[in-house]
Amino acid sequence: MTLDRGGLDQLRDTLRPVSGAYRLDALPGVVWQIERTDIRDASGAVIRSVG
Repeated sequence: MTLDRGGLDQLRDTLRPVSGAYRLDALPGVVWQIERTDIRDASGAVIRSVG
């Protein structure tokens, strides 16, 4: 999956980002590896970690 700036902002805003590897269009050659998904409540506190 390749993310542009808007996609990165949308992923950051979600409560449950998807584990996986992401290439960032804004930073060529950089791969963002997400190995754990943090589920957060409305205040931003982590209530559960998966992975």
